[in-house]
Amino acid sequence: MKIMNLNINDFGGTANHREEYKKNFNNKYLVEWDKLYKSPNVDGIFQYIEDLTSKPDIIVLQEFDINSKEATYFKGKMEGLGYKLASENPSKRPSMTVFL
Repeated sequence: MKIMNLNINDFGGTANHREEYKKNFNNKYLVEWDKLYKSPNVDGIFQYIEDLTSKPDIIVLQEFDINSKEATYFKGKMEGLGYKLASENPSKRPSMTVFL
């Protein structure tokens, strides 16, 4: 069995960290976080997985901004590769570890 584990930093890339937004914007941090253009990061993570010559059986993604528009898009792309989100889907927007 092959397992891949990635910390995807809430799709923020190397320059942006959601915890810093929490510190700087308090209760409004998600509004500011959602203003970031994260599509290249989302597509880059997907492309990395898609290009693997040996596909993992299980993918563990840490710091996954669940219920964000980026997560919804990413989950749809991963379903196209045959993966299904196996983690609970809470009603809020935690940064959490998920399994595909």
